[in-house]
This record gives sequence, structure tokens and C-alpha cells, in this order.
Amino acid sequence: MKKGKFRAFMAFITIVAFLMSQDFNTFRVLGSEILVDMSTSENENESVPLNLGGNNTIIFINGATGNDENDGTTRDTAVKTFEKAKELATTNQTVDTILVLRQVRINGEISLEGTNAIIKRDESNLGYLFWIASSDNVTLSNIIIDGDGDNITSKCALINCEGKLTVNDGTVLENNNNKSHASNRGGAICGQRSNCVITLNGGLIQNNVANFGGGIYLTGNAKLIMNGGTIKNNSVFNGPGMDSYWNYAACGGVCLYEGATFTMNNGLIQGNYAQEAGGGVTIGTIEASIYYNNIFMMNGGIIDGNTAGSSGGGIFVQAAYVGVKDLKSEATITAGYITNNVMNNEGVTNSAFGGGGIYVNGYDFNGFKNGHLYMTNVIISNNEAKLQGGGYASCPISNTIIYLKEGAALYGNKASSAKEIFIYSATIGFGAHGGNPKYFIADTMLGGIPYHWKYNDGTEVPLNKLNGTLLGEGVDLSLYTAEVGNENTQNLAKVFITGNYSATRGGGIGSNGDVTIGRKDVPVPETDCSIKKVWDDNNDEKGIRPESIEVELWRKIAGSNDEPIYIGYETIKPDANGDWSLKFTGLIKEDGMGNQYEYIIKERKVVGYVADITKDEVSGYTITNSYEPTVVSVEGKKIWEDYDDLVGHRPGSITIRLWKNGVEIDHKVVTDKDDWSWSFTNLPKYENDQLIEYTITEDPVKWYDTVIDGYNVTNYYNETPEPIPDTGDNYSYIFWLVLMGVSLTSMISLIMFQKRRNEN
Repeated sequence: MKKGKFRAFMAFITIVAFLMSQDFNTFRVLGSEILVDMSTSENENESVPLNLGGNNTIIFINGATGNDENDGTTRDTAVKTFEKAKELATTNQTVDTILVLRQVRINGEISLEGTNAIIKRDESNLGYLFWIASSDNVTLSNIIIDGDGDNITSKCALINCEGKLTVNDGTVLENNNNKSHASNRGGAICGQRSNCVITLNGGLIQNNVANFGGGIYLTGNAKLIMNGGTIKNNSVFNGPGMDSYWNYAACGGVCLYEGATFTMNNGLIQGNYAQEAGGGVTIGTIEASIYYNNIFMMNGGIIDGNTAGSSGGGIFVQAAYVGVKDLKSEATITAGYITNNVMNNEGVTNSAFGGGGIYVNGYDFNGFKNGHLYMTNVIISNNEAKLQGGGYASCPISNTIIYLKEGAALYGNKASSAKEIFIYSATIGFGAHGGNPKYFIADTMLGGIPYHWKYNDGTEVPLNKLNGTLLGEGVDLSLYTAEVGNENTQNLAKVFITGNYSATRGGGIGSNGDVTIGRKDVPVPETDCSIKKVWDDNNDEKGIRPESIEVELWRKIAGSNDEPIYIGYETIKPDANGDWSLKFTGLIKEDGMGNQYEYIIKERKVVGYVADITKDEVSGYTITNSYEPTVVSVEGKKIWEDYDDLVGHRPGSITIRLWKNGVEIDHKVVTDKDDWSWSFTNLPKYENDQLIEYTITEDPVKWYDTVIDGYNVTNYYNETPEPIPDTGDNYSYIFWLVLMGVSLTSMISLIMFQKRRNEN
């Protein structure tokens, strides 16, 4: 070897040795990057390969200026298509990263299976990494797309989807930090335009950040179908300028805006965070859509452990616009779990009716209308609100309907007051949210258990106070129940809103909008119960007729021997014509298992009157009230259980004593001549408007045990005689017995002695 070539070779070896001694993986030589793999082999004696030339660990891809004729080893020699980048990564198994310099259009099957590479954002690229055009149909599987959010703050999502996108198992979209600018939309995916249909069958979308839709943002009539997969630990934060609602954060998980539709059949949305509204899902943003409907349909899946700063820890439903079009902003939930979500009240927007699990917004202002939540077969239990409405709370502009059919079971919630339901009426200080809310609340929960609704003070709520319009300033309807669901409740339930928390009101659900639970459109066999009141008191001759009466409604299975179950009560007052009548309406005819119900009514006691209740199959019940006697009689008789005085111990007389409220006031001696019966007559029934209690006792009867039933007395013969008193007379009796025994013994001894003597 010539000296010049030898020196060059030795210089090269020296450089390589120097590089191997350095603690870095990448260095530049004349503007180009050379990567050196400095990883340690499992066998320290093995040589560590140098990734030079054909062994690069990075492939560069540039959808704008790249060329698939390039080798992709440097930015200047970037390839153009995903297919070429995958080909290079497949050929060279040392490639672990494909850096995207500019947005790349993708179509067809997109996977990195067979390679060791992942997709990452290059520091020079603040835009989208991939674009799916409206005519494209993409399937992602076995691929990791990483936004390198710890090092790069971008302006766009990872994927801009205008066509069809299917996400399957093995796909991970993660670590995109898209929060530095106002209105940055979509941490992982921004789906837009009418041809956009995103289907999640699997995969993982995690740890992404934006202003709207930390996981996925949908707009312009885009659609999302979630059959599986997980969207978790994504976040949205307020933008840098706080002068516009556009800069307030909405939806840590999935955001729907201007025509978006989201159908959730399965999958998990968990642990996402919104600084303001909608930790898991938002239908709309902080602002209402003004051009298109936003629709969310939940048929299954789990929305769990998400957090919002001001409203809707799990789900946020925005109001709708009715300007040019009568738009809708709706969520319909027929199955699934909304659990352990939190509204922490740390945001800057309104949080008065925050909604730990779900929040529904509403306006009555400038052409807007309320957002609407529809649910069926739901259990709302074990939720908590710091203030009112552990299960449900609604503000003055709200409308609340809870039907019996496929309705709700609200029980076991916690709050400072109104544990289950809180509805508030006010106009002053509420602006576009002020009004008098309308409501209809079922008297029976899902599963057939009567609620027996109570006010905060524990008094029972009349059935006719469970529907209407709540009028007044600062007036509320606060309800709780001590009842719980049964096995039938659990079997019927398909939606579970449990374990959620609001730092203000509405632990399970908070609403400024419209909430409808159950179904009215499903034919349900119903019946009515009509009641007519008749006063037989000579036109209130004594002037004691009350202004109202209370009638109880009871129910049991027709023809059964079961005890009737109390449902509730209503109040009857005379109308303008003086007629007293009432109709219980909408009563279910059967229990859901084909058993017919029978309804029974009872009148609560009316002082000074007795009631006679009759029933006619055509006209219903008639309650006739007549004056109650002001004096009463106490009458009773004696029953002897002594075998018709077999042993002759029955006495000639007994003494019965009469007691008034525990004080003896009279007595009678009763004999056989009285046929062993007695009566005390002309006794006052009331004293100081209080009903008097009359009781009787009998003086002890020797040889008999006494049982009193009402005013009748039964005496049972006791065959065991009473013990003889321990007195001095007993000693003489015993003495004579002993003396007789001694005498008898002496006589027998004398006879035996004489007999032996004669024999001798």
C-alpha cells in the first residue's frame, strides 16, 4: 500500500475510533447527518454495528418536495410517499424512526408491520403529518404516529381527514402538542367535510393536546363511528387570548362542531381533561354551531374518569341555533357507562349547574334554543354534588321530563340538599338562562319501585306536585328518595350514570337545557282512577268542612293476596263550581310481566267525619263523608274457656274497669245475669280536638288467666292451683300427719310381734 493511501486509511480509522468514544448518536458532516448506534449489546463482547450508509436509523419523508428516487437518509434526500418510506424501513431493519417533514397524502392500507419504525413529527413541521383526501379510503393498523409533543409545539393535528379512515388494533396516535395557538383543533385527528367518515375499531389515541378536541375534532358534517379502541389522557387548554369564546377550551376527548355526528357503539373514552367544557365528549364547543346539527348517539361503551373545569366532566351538550335553520344539538344515550367523571369548578366559564357526568346547555336568546339530552333505561346513582342535586340539577331555562316507560332510577346520590333532583326557578340575575322551568317526574322508578318522593324537610311530595311549571323567584323543587332499585331495576337498566362528581350542582347530570328520560312514543297500557267527593253534612251545618282533603293511591297485582303498595297521594280542592273531584292519570296497567294492576284509594282522616268509599266500574270511586259521632260507646263481653265450669271454680262476678287515656274513670261489676257483657255509653270522643283512647282492664280472677282483645275479655281456666300461702297453720297439719304415720307403724309392729309369739 502506498504511503498516501495508508495515511488516509489510518486517518479514517482514527475518526471512527473517536466517534465511538463519544456520548451521542448523531453528528453532522458537511451539512449531512450521520447516525451512529451507540446502544450496548446484551453480550458486551459482541461488536456494536455502526449505522452508516445503508444502516440509517431515520428515514425522512416530505409530501411536498420529496422524491421516491431518493434514499431518504437526509432531509435533502427525503422520499415523498409513505409506501417508499415503509419499503426502506422494511429493507433496513435498523430504521426506527420515519420523520415527516411536510404533510404526506395517504391512501389504502397504512401499516408499519414488518418494520421496527414509528412515525414522528420533525421539528420543522408544525402542520399535519398526514392528509386523507375526500376520495381516499385509509385503514391504519400496526402503526405508531408520534407528535413528539415533549419537544415540539405544533399548530395542527397528526392527521387531516377529509375522506374515509378506519383505525384498527395496533394503531397508536400520540403525543401531539397542538395548544400554543387559539382555536387549534384536534390533537390526533381533525376530521372535516361531508365525505369524512372515521371508524375506530381499535387502536389507542393518547396524550395529545389542543384547544378543541384533544383526541379528535370533527366539523363540516364529518362522522365518527366508535366500535372499539381507546381515547385517553388527552387534554385541551384555553388559548393565549381570552377575549373570545373561541379561545376557551372544549373537549378533551372528542369534539363535534358544525354538522358533526358521533356514534359510539363500544370503546373507552377515559382520563381526558378540558380546562373548561366537556372532559370526554362535547356536542358543540363553548359556542353553539350556527350552520349545521351536531349529534351524538351512544349505544354502548364507557366514558370514565374524565375532568372538566366548568361543565360536563364526561359529556357536554351545547345549545342549538334556530336562525336560518332550526338546528339540533343533541345527545341520545341508550346504553353504556358514564362513570367517575368530575367537574372541578376550576375553569373561568359558568359552572353553576356544572354536571359531573353530563351537562346540557341552553339559551333563550337571539334565536338560540336548548341543547337536548335523550336517555332510556338509566340508573343515576352514587353521584355527588357539593351543593344541590346529587343526581340531577337544572336551572331556570331547563325542561325536565322523566317518563315511567324505559325511564330512570334515581337513588342513593349525595348532596348538601336535594340528593336526587334539584330544579330552580328564577329570572333575576340569570339573563338568557332565566325562566320558569317545566318538569314531569315519574312517581315510580325503573323496575316498578315507587319513589315516595320527599322534600328536603322529609315531608312527602303530593303526586300532583311532580309535574307542571315551577313558578316564582328563587323557588326550587328539591327531591330525594329513601327507596332503592331492585333486581328488576338492574335487569332493565342499560345506561349507568354513577360515581360522578360536581363541585357545584348536578353530580350525575347538570342542565341549562332540555333533558328527556324514558319514552312517551312507546304504547304503554295505561289506566285512570277517577274520584268524586260527596259531603253528607247538611251543607256544612257544623262549619267544620276542610278546604281540602288528601287521597292516597295504592296498587297491587289484581286477584292476588298481596298487601297493596303505597304509591303516593294527591290533594283534592273544590273547583269554581264547588265540585270536589280528582283523577289519577297515566297509571300503568301491568307490571311488565303480564300481571294486571289493581288500584285502590284511601282517604286520609278528615277530623269530624267518617268516610264511606264505593267503587263503580264506569264512574270510578265515590268518597262520601258524613259527620262523625261526637260520643262513643265501649261495649264488650266475657268469654269463659273453662269446660263449662267443669270444676266449679267460675266466680259469681267479675269487675271491668274503664280507662281514659290511661286514667281510670269508671268500673262495672258483671254477672251471669248480665249475660257476662257490659257497656259504657255517652263517652266523649274528643278532648281538646284530640281523639280519646279508651281501654279496659279486668280485676284478677282466681284460677283463671285473662286475655283482653279490644273491649272483649277471655278467661282461660288454669288447671294448676295457686300455691298454698306459707303460714304457721301448716305446722299443725304436718304434725298430725307425722303422728298418724308413727301410730300406724307401731300397730303393724305389734301385730307382727303377736303373730310370732303364737307360732312359738
